[in-house]
Amino acid sequence: MKRYIFFLLLIYNFSINAETYKCELKNNQNIVFDRSGHSHFKKCIDKICDENIYSIIHLDEKFLIFGNMNRQNEMQSNYFQIFIINKETQSFLDTKIKLPKIKNIKNDNETLIGNCFIVD
Repeated sequence: MKRYIFFLLLIYNFSINAETYKCELKNNQNIVFDRSGHSHFKKCIDKICDENIYSIIHLDEKFLIFGNMNRQNEMQSNYFQIFIINKETQSFLDTKIKLPKIKNIKNDNETLIGNCFIVD
């Protein structure tokens, strides 16, 4: 029985949920996304991590899309943020979309682009 459990532990891939992406922006800023669980990522900019948790929206062989769209009530924020990583072209898009305010219709959305690759 001990051999059977040991064998299962050897063949089980513990890194199945361990993904790390390092993204380099045009302004020489580095962003690192670490998978922190089954369906969430955390974001660190130049080794300073924020407290937000970004949920995976879509994942396939080509794209990884995640953001904080579903957590606006918890965060009490006036924007949501979406990250898109194209695994084939190793490109990165960070879009911050401000929610419209009733009194102020001005919309200052932000978009950052760069290169992104997976770190082993």
